[in-house]
Amino acid sequence: MAVERILMLVKTYPSPSGKYGEIVCTAGINIDTLEWRRVFPYPFRTVDEDVRFDKWDVVEMPLERTNNDKCPESRRLTDVNAIRVLEHIAVGDNFWTPRAPYFGVGLAKSVDEVLQQMLSEDRQTWGPTIRIVRAKPGTARLIGEPQEATWDAEQQAKLNRAKENLEQDMFADPELVKHFRTLERPPFSLRLEFQDLLGKTHSLLLMDWEFPRLLLRELKSKGSKEAALENVRFKVEQQIFAAHREPHLILGGINHGYMQRQIGIIGHFSPQARNQDSFFGT
Repeated sequence: MAVERILMLVKTYPSPSGKYGEIVCTAGINIDTLEWRRVFPYPFRTVDEDVRFDKWDVVEMPLERTNNDKCPESRRLTDVNAIRVLEHIAVGDNFWTPRAPYFGVGLAKSVDEVLQQMLSEDRQTWGPTIRIVRAKPGTARLIGEPQEATWDAEQQAKLNRAKENLEQDMFADPELVKHFRTLERPPFSLRLEFQDLLGKTHSLLLMDWEFPRLLLRELKSKGSKEAALENVRFKVEQQIFAAHREPHLILGGINHGYMQRQIGIIGHFSPQARNQDSFFGT
């Protein structure tokens, strides 16, 4: 076990889990070694408010390797009570200068490079399963695939376990227990179509928590699924992928147990562009 300082950049929308009730994929960069870390289990909605990190927070936590997940970045969180949020790395300026040293950690030239390097040809050994890819501004297309508004019986049973586990935890904050609500299911599964800097178009699941959360918030405000989706689409296509920005997508391997090259978009950041030739050019 080692205590590591992780710059947290990834938090996916929770999903039902047979073991934990619900599970959140969290990941970030070890600021001392500049290596990616996938942190699990991080019971984000059932931990105290003071350890519910924001993106770009540096969090100290005890981590260890596990035999259950062979991906090089994966670490198990051994003690939720030992988590400490140390600092927040602020934007600083339009170009996010204080954050810039981390833009290139795990940077790949293309999505195809990510897929090729993440798994050996014999499908026995994992390479990097978390990478950053820059995307071309102005190429985003957000697709909303309708899904049922409620969980099916099996998923709901798993989610109920999350609440039961919290209620049985004698150390849990009573206010957290009182106000805990079963996880909502967004009305759409989100997929992002975009071009990488080599000009190839890709379509990947958009799993970053920010967007389902925004979708649900807009649904409550607008009262219309279509209007809510359109507002999320505007944020992605017109703001994050605006011509003056440099959209970076954090890609992560999914369904590791199947030993397949499958990835989704698990995070993003989009600073203002300094010039047209930064990183790999456009």
